[in-house]
Amino acid sequence: MVQNTVPKKYDFFNIYRHTKRKGAEGFDEDGNNYDLSLIDEALLSRFNKKPNSLSLTKLKDSVYVGITNISCYYLNGNSANVVAQGSDVDLAQEHLWVFNIEKVNTNNEAVVVEVTQQVDKGRTEYGSGQTQGSAKDTVVCFNPQNGVVILPPRSGVGISRLLKFFYYISGRKLKGLYDSIVIDDTNLNNILHMSTITDLNVRVTNLIDESNYKGSMSTFNSIKNKKMALHLYGGNFVVDETVKWISGLLNLERGKKKRLNVDKIIINGTHNGEIQTIDLVTNRMVANDNVELINSKIIISEMMESVKRVYMANKTKLDISHKLKGGQGV
Repeated sequence: MVQNTVPKKYDFFNIYRHTKRKGAEGFDEDGNNYDLSLIDEALLSRFNKKPNSLSLTKLKDSVYVGITNISCYYLNGNSANVVAQGSDVDLAQEHLWVFNIEKVNTNNEAVVVEVTQQVDKGRTEYGSGQTQGSAKDTVVCFNPQNGVVILPPRSGVGISRLLKFFYYISGRKLKGLYDSIVIDDTNLNNILHMSTITDLNVRVTNLIDESNYKGSMSTFNSIKNKKMALHLYGGNFVVDETVKWISGLLNLERGKKKRLNVDKIIINGTHNGEIQTIDLVTNRMVANDNVELINSKIIISEMMESVKRVYMANKTKLDISHKLKGGQGV
C-alpha cells in the first residue's frame, strides 16, 4: 500500500533584537526591541519582485541562501486569507509570511540516481563547477507582529542562519537579532488525557554517589554509570502507568536527596486522532503535521501549506501569550 502522507515535526522560536548598551534608544529596560518591520519590508520587497531579478545571499565562503517561493496571508480570527502575488500588502494588518528558503553549498555536488538502471549507469552528478553546489530547501513561517518563527528541526537553514539572512536582506541594519524557544505550559496532566503514547525519549544524568545505589534507577546505578539515554517504543503504552513512571523520575530529581538530573523527557502520541509531542523538560512548543506526498515525494508547496497549518493550529495559544506579554513577543 502506497503511503499518501508523511509526518513532519516543527519547532517554534521567538525572534527579537537585544542590546547590552544601557538606555539605548528604542530598547526597553531589558535591552529588547520587538520591532521587526525592517524584515517585514524586506520580505514584502521579495514578494513583489520577479524571480529573474533575484540573487542568492552569501552567508559564508561556500554557503548561499535565497527565497525561492513566498506567500503572504492576512490573519482574521482563526482564518488565513491568501494575498495575491504582486499586490499591495497592508503591513499594518496582521499577516504571515510563508516561504521556502534554499541553502546552496558550493563545496558539495548533487547526485541523482535512476533506480531502474544498473548501478554503473543510473548515477548522475551535478554541480561540479566552482560556483555550483547542492541545494537543500527549508520552509519557514514568520509572523512579524509577534516575532514567531516556525521551522522544521535539523533543516538546511536553522534559526541562526535564518537570523543572519534576515540581517543581510534588511540592509544590515538589524544588529543584535536573537531567538528564544517558544514555551508551552504542558505538564503531566496533559499526558493523562492523551489517547495513545507511541514512544518515550528520556535522558538522565545519574547523581547518586557510590555509597547509595537505591531508588528506581538502582539497576543502572549498580554498574556505576553516569548517564543514560532511554528510548521506549513499539509497545501498547499504558498511559496512567507511563505517567506514574515519569513522575517517579521527576521526584528523584526534585526530592530532598536529589539523585538525578533529568535532561530530557519527550513523549510522542495522539489525542483525538491528532499527533502530539510533549516536552516536559524545556517545555518547548513542538507541533506535528501530516504532509501529503505527490508521486510519493515531499514537495515544497505541500510543505509550505503544512507549516502554515501548524501556525494556525497553535494561533490561539500564541495570541494569548502575545497579549499577556503586552504585545512584546510570545
